[in-house]
Amino acid sequence: MLASPHGIKALDRVVHYQEQEVKGRVTDDQGQPLSGVTVALENSVIATSTDMEGNFTIRLSGQNGRLKFTSLGFQEKFVDVIAGQSYQVNLLADNENLDEVVVIGYGTTKKRDLTGSVTSLKQDDIVRSPASNALESIQGQVPGLEITRNSGSATSGISMNIRGKRSLAKAEGANSPLVIIDGMQGGNIADIHPQDIASFDVLKDASSTAIYGSQGANGVIIVTTKRGQNGKPRVNYNTYLGMNGWALYPEMRTGDAYINLRREAAKTAGQWSTPEDDQTLFNAGEWTALNNNQWVNWKDEVFQTGFVQNHQLSVSGGNANTQGMLSGGYYKELGSFKNDNLSKYNLRLNVDQTINDFIKVGTTSQITHYDGNTRADNVLWRASTNVPLGTVYDDAGKVVLWPLGREGKVSPLADELSEYTAQHQLVNTNLIANGFVELKPFTGFSFRSNFGANLSFNKNNNFDSANSIDRAGEFPDSKASIFNNDRKFLNWDNIVNYTVPLNEDHNLAFTGLTSWTKGRTTTSYLEGTGQLVEEQLWHNLSANDKDSYIIRSGFIQSQTFSYALRANYSFKGKYLLTVSNRWDGASRLSKDMKWAAFPSVAAAWRVSDESWFKTEKISDLKLRVSYGQTGNSGISEYGTQSGLLGYSNAAFQDQGFVYYAYNTLLGNENLGWERSAQWNIGMDMNLFSNRINLVVDLYDTKTTDILLPRTLPTSMGSGNNTPFQIYQNIGSTRNKGIEVVLNTKNLDKEFKWSSDFTFGANKEEITELIDGRDIIGATTRETESLLIGRPLQSFYTFKRLGIWQESEADEAARYFKDQAKTQSFKPGDIKLADLNGDNIIDDVNDVTYIGTTSPRWTLGFNNTFTYKNFDLNVYALARWGQMMEYDFTASFDPQGKGNSPAYLNYWTPENQSNDFPRPNLTNFYNYLGYQSYNYVDGSYIKLKTITLGYKLDKDLLQRAKLNGVRFYVSGNNLFSWAKSEFVQDYDAERGGSAKSPLLRQFVFGVNLDF
Repeated sequence: MLASPHGIKALDRVVHYQEQEVKGRVTDDQGQPLSGVTVALENSVIATSTDMEGNFTIRLSGQNGRLKFTSLGFQEKFVDVIAGQSYQVNLLADNENLDEVVVIGYGTTKKRDLTGSVTSLKQDDIVRSPASNALESIQGQVPGLEITRNSGSATSGISMNIRGKRSLAKAEGANSPLVIIDGMQGGNIADIHPQDIASFDVLKDASSTAIYGSQGANGVIIVTTKRGQNGKPRVNYNTYLGMNGWALYPEMRTGDAYINLRREAAKTAGQWSTPEDDQTLFNAGEWTALNNNQWVNWKDEVFQTGFVQNHQLSVSGGNANTQGMLSGGYYKELGSFKNDNLSKYNLRLNVDQTINDFIKVGTTSQITHYDGNTRADNVLWRASTNVPLGTVYDDAGKVVLWPLGREGKVSPLADELSEYTAQHQLVNTNLIANGFVELKPFTGFSFRSNFGANLSFNKNNNFDSANSIDRAGEFPDSKASIFNNDRKFLNWDNIVNYTVPLNEDHNLAFTGLTSWTKGRTTTSYLEGTGQLVEEQLWHNLSANDKDSYIIRSGFIQSQTFSYALRANYSFKGKYLLTVSNRWDGASRLSKDMKWAAFPSVAAAWRVSDESWFKTEKISDLKLRVSYGQTGNSGISEYGTQSGLLGYSNAAFQDQGFVYYAYNTLLGNENLGWERSAQWNIGMDMNLFSNRINLVVDLYDTKTTDILLPRTLPTSMGSGNNTPFQIYQNIGSTRNKGIEVVLNTKNLDKEFKWSSDFTFGANKEEITELIDGRDIIGATTRETESLLIGRPLQSFYTFKRLGIWQESEADEAARYFKDQAKTQSFKPGDIKLADLNGDNIIDDVNDVTYIGTTSPRWTLGFNNTFTYKNFDLNVYALARWGQMMEYDFTASFDPQGKGNSPAYLNYWTPENQSNDFPRPNLTNFYNYLGYQSYNYVDGSYIKLKTITLGYKLDKDLLQRAKLNGVRFYVSGNNLFSWAKSEFVQDYDAERGGSAKSPLLRQFVFGVNLDF
């Protein structure tokens, strides 16, 4: 048989490639194979990883080369190799974990070489407790990173900030950290399944974040997702099923407790003396229900037990040139109310391709689709405050719209009258498409270009019939609306890294980059009322009354462009220096103020590497110090420009016309950057053969030229009857605090016990305002006032001392409620502090700062126990020193006509409580000082999660041809204890709202590795 010349050439290429290959096997110091070890050819883009047996094959660019072997938990190793040979490589365990790779801005570094304040979490930390959003899983594990769930609703989001609030700007995200996903901005962590995440790296100090300039002013969270590895395909399936419900929520008054409050109110007003007078307390419907013993626990009627399920499947693998990972998942949650649900679908593909010795390309793509429904926001609030009497369902089992007749309130179950009575639908689709090309043309030099597009398509569809909870009794007809919000975000980064070839003692590396972003948002809103056919929902808006139409649309666009340089120097690996500067330009700022520079410098000293350091108890000690500046352009996109708005609500002689008025927000051409300067001093230490790891950081951040929209005097005119506002750089703030991370190995034999302790204390304050005086809120003084020397979000109202008692009658009579001194205080009234000593309590001279939403300190405490194949994880957290707006105390009804928690104790001559004033037939807002009940101490300690797991034995896995199987049960939001006696049977992490409490969750899950 004859071979063609083309066939011979192809065969030669195969032989040539085989001659350039190196094979080998990687084991640990016990001879056990190590899988997933990264094997990289030095000074090239060629890399691979070991398979399940520890084997690897890698192609060299010539006849010899140098391979670098890295794996988490093992010391890095370099091996000089020759093509065609086979090698046995042993890696030693790295108990210090100092060679662990940490992702920093536009690059990576070893943990031992860090000069800034960075906390890194790996996959085991992220999937420790089951959650649809990875941020919930890491709550409390990073000191200084405060994470709270917004509500217990299935569609709820997450709020977070790093090292407190420093900006007063009202723009979206003005105090939120920058999120980077696989090197690109603009993504949403909630879109990524926790099982797809390889690491979280949280950059906190200004030295670490300054490379991101203004975008990193509030800290940076870098998310790195899993990618394919060389070797045979690996399949991973994770699933869990569980139940939601059993929320901590107070019991409301019912029976005698409810009747007695109404009696006491009438008694105070002289309208009740004996039970024979009871009929005068109730209207006809209430009296009938009372005589028929028709008590209703509305809270129990609206609550239901929810359900949660999660399924995630991933396949990864590759060869020496091509690696990929494909994952897909489905998540569904049924909340604590009917029609409160969320379905989430995610699909992700990561591909890396090595073209040749110095060119590598890759792509990341993801689509996440959300389909959810929400219940009316006030359904549980109605259930809590409605009269606990009436008929819930009629004889046919249908909801009774007016349980006490038209004299009473609409039923909290009104939206359950039929499938179409009320629907509120959320439909969101988020797309990510990122790509990169990386070049390494010569030793020490690399160039990488990243381009990414994030597209979001969000739609809110709402329909409320005339019988819905939001319209019954208030509006005569239905309402339908559609809101569309579509967003496009583009990001293009070009990064150059160069390591200067020096001797072994000196290491010098440079990073240079350009970064461009562009964001565009388009919105539209359509609304109509009067639709007669409920089943059409929002699908036929033209069926509404023509005169009711509301049509709005909007367009917003902004861009940024940046340059940055960074230099890293190391001498003998123990003296470390990092210097950087970034120049940012933002289109939303005024013409002459668009650009600013943000420098930083950081240094570290590895004391334990000094020859004179002989302390055996300390195996590693590093001291760090850094200083850096960041900025914030946190205003609305057109906040520096004045403009006109058109209005059509005018007519002349029955002929409508459009008129124009100035925007409420006036332009300010002198508006500049908000700037933050931060010092950070840190220490990293390992003790007692690395059984104790301690990290301590002290920081001080000063923010100047704070951005804030100020309301102008009405004498300057108004836009459509609304006072003008203008953005100004109005003042300064300061944040200082301490962060501590303590990791311990308490027991390390067959029974293992390790603990992780995180602590963060932050003090924030406004240090300067534009005219040196407090700015008192114009509309809501209690929550919108800016107070010098106080935190950014303060509560400003009367200082409540308790309730005046009978024994204090003479003293109470010396204080008055009015300037004329005709209304003195008496026992049963709210006792308030007389701050100016004039014996008159008024809302000008006797209001003061009483607290803030910012905690004094936060704490996380995690314990992990393992014995043979069992593992147990117990996680608790605390948030202390903050106040919250508490709906239950704020809504106390002294008339007793509504309802309130049964444990709230009110004053009577026979029960001289110090909690709430004496009931009376008047509204709570007629009590002087009632506002002080809006705010209570929100400090709490919480048992967040307990998880018990079991892994199958290796012999069983081998017979089943599986790589790993783990079963687990987990409980979440298990117990919460609050400091304030006013907060009972309530999870204070919710922040005081009574509308959608956090739910307990119990799940059973399985992790399978094939």
